[in-house]
Amino acid sequence: MNQLEQKIIEKIQREGPIIFETFMEMALYEPGLGYYTSDKTGIGRAGDYYTSPHLHPAFG
Repeated sequence: MNQLEQKIIEKIQREGPIIFETFMEMALYEPGLGYYTSDKTGIGRAGDYYTSPHLHPAFG
């Protein structure tokens, strides 16, 4: 289990059920852990996805 999962579980245990909006906010924006706030590479072959320019120079 990663740190973000643990934080979400702890919040649910502490406060009870959470709404989807709260879950998504944590998953995307939790400082240092969320998808958009972590140091993880998001674009390129090493990331979650890559676009046409990453495939071949002719695309961009």
